[in-house]
Amino acid sequence: MLVRRASWSYVSSSRSFSSFKSTTFLKCGDVLKQAQVFTDEDVLAYSRMSHDTNPLHFDPEWANAAGFKDRVVPGMLIASLFPRTIASNFELYMFLKHYISSCQCTLERR
Repeated sequence: MLVRRASWSYVSSSRSFSSFKSTTFLKCGDVLKQAQVFTDEDVLAYSRMSHDTNPLHFDPEWANAAGFKDRVVPGMLIASLFPRTIASNFELYMFLKHYISSCQCTLERR
């Protein structure tokens, strides 16, 4: 069974949303936390929707030959956590640009 959890270190959060400007600002070095378990079904559903047929996501032997311990969760499936992570850590959030300049996440096998 393929199970991955994306995790980031935690920054204090506000779980409510408001039309007021947040008093918490992100700065270089800040890290947000969000955990999610991805099952085989999650990866399969995402791969069907995105037409992703990369064997790294489905074939453990292929992934092992590429240097991974097991199959790899698609990067954009992990990136789908980012809006929720930002929203759950700030009262008000908006994306000024739709890009990811850098991301460091840890994947752990359960």
